[in-house]
Amino acid sequence: MGLMIVILCLLLILGGFFEGVMDTLQFHYDKSVFRGFKKQLFWNPEKSWRNKYKDGDFLKGPRFPFSTSALVGLTDGWHMAKTLRNLCLFISLPLTGFLIHDVNDAITFILIARAIFGIGFWASYNKLLVTNE
Repeated sequence: MGLMIVILCLLLILGGFFEGVMDTLQFHYDKSVFRGFKKQLFWNPEKSWRNKYKDGDFLKGPRFPFSTSALVGLTDGWHMAKTLRNLCLFISLPLTGFLIHDVNDAITFILIARAIFGIGFWASYNKLLVTNE
């Protein structure tokens, strides 16, 4: 049971972290560590959205099968972070069955899980991914 709680907490922290990546890319890219990364076509949200399409052109259609749907997480940093956030949350869902036995457990879990997720988000969005420049 203890290991299950540790894994669940790690998944929630990581989920929050990846949400912080998403918001940092979307709202604070210019003040983030991502602007220093080499693969700007992947990380820069002003450019990366084009990676889903052949030659970066929406009118030419998907770059590869499912590049605009199921495999969009392979095309750019924002969608990769979203895919990883969702995976963390979806993997954590079955683990909650070991902890929740009644409504009080459910309410307690939701409050604690939200706080843990928030810690991961806060750490990435406010501390780890921003620069002071």
